[in-house]
Amino acid sequence: MSNRFIEQQKPFGHQRLELLTGILVAALLAVVQQVVRFSYAPRPRI
Repeated sequence: MSNRFIEQQKPFGHQRLELLTGILVAALLAVVQQVVRFSYAPRPRI
């Protein structure tokens, strides 16, 4: 990416990027919680 493109994206793209990152982190945490629950379930899957 060129610096010109980054400069163009900054004014309206920064808040959207932060919001997207927050949503991604929240979704990732939810997935991790589900995986942990399945991993430590009393009933083994094997």
